[in-house]
Amino acid sequence: MLRPLFAVLLLATLGSCASPEPADYDSFVHDILSSIAAGEDLARLDRTFDWAAAQAKPYYGRYLTEREQYEYRIQALDQMRLSKVLSGMLQGGQAEVTRQYDVEGQHFVVLRILNDEGFRYVELALQQRDGKLRIADFYDYTTGEWYTMSLYHFMQTLRYLRQTVRTHGQQSPARAARIFMEEMEQAIADRDYEVAMRYYRRLPPELRRSSSVHTYKVRIAAAMSDAAYVDALIDHLRYHPESERFRLLHQFHAYSATGELQRARQQLYQLSKYVGADYYLTYLEAETYQQSADLAAALTLYTEVQERRPDFIDAHLAEVTLHLQDGSYQAATRKLSEVEQLFDLPKAELEALFYDYPDFFASTAYSNWRTGAVVQDI
Repeated sequence: MLRPLFAVLLLATLGSCASPEPADYDSFVHDILSSIAAGEDLARLDRTFDWAAAQAKPYYGRYLTEREQYEYRIQALDQMRLSKVLSGMLQGGQAEVTRQYDVEGQHFVVLRILNDEGFRYVELALQQRDGKLRIADFYDYTTGEWYTMSLYHFMQTLRYLRQTVRTHGQQSPARAARIFMEEMEQAIADRDYEVAMRYYRRLPPELRRSSSVHTYKVRIAAAMSDAAYVDALIDHLRYHPESERFRLLHQFHAYSATGELQRARQQLYQLSKYVGADYYLTYLEAETYQQSADLAAALTLYTEVQERRPDFIDAHLAEVTLHLQDGSYQAATRKLSEVEQLFDLPKAELEALFYDYPDFFASTAYSNWRTGAVVQDI
């Protein structure tokens, strides 16, 4: 049974003068993820956010009066609650710690998230205040922005919208911007990317170029075409050249899409300096070799991933695909039998994944596997 988040916070208050141990960080992060997955203790999770740390950021207070900071902070924290943002990133997927390190009194935990949308990396910044562990900030590699910066951009947006309403009345660009953002998000959810891009282009320039909003363009473009994705990525890096981790992640996708696979692998090597020796990077590297038809190199890396994480089914299924591409149907059926036993999957469900290889289904190796006959090596 999962421990509730408040239990971890209570433990963190004991011995408030002592620095947290590695196990304290592990437990804190585990219970954050458990709370999100279970949909429990979310309000308490929101209260772990250290607003004092956000106020200490050098950009806080820029362009906003103290009264505006107070007013818009309440609205920003309501619209962008920590639990809401993190839940949106997980989307029912799984998160795993890939690296931990300390810098200037803060403990950083890098998470890799896998879900139906793909993968993303998130970096939590934790620190102790008043004897309790708190989330001081987190960085999203997909958007290239810290959570506190996103909050502050949202506060600035509220100020911009408020001023525009006062200037132009009810028929204001501000009101339209709100509608366009909602319609854009709905179009993305409906996979109507042409419509989503039209709504994006109708947003005010100040909003379009902010990092958190401009990444919508990158996401939409990626779904439209490789060329549009590369163009959007170039634009983002021009507006936000400091986003090193964002750059590495998205340049990997861009180079993979354009077939520049050696460059794609170089991005993975650089990315590992930030996220650690994550087995998923090895899996992605294997995919680049498979894409370039270097099946031997791909097989070596897929095997390495399986040894490190036997429960990661994607690496096993990728090996099956390699054997099918190579015409090694008996090797494919041996691997299928292994997957069948490891993951307790029925044959019908497994074979449905490989209908793109019709010659395999006409082979003796497939017939023997499907009927349970003993497969003999040739």
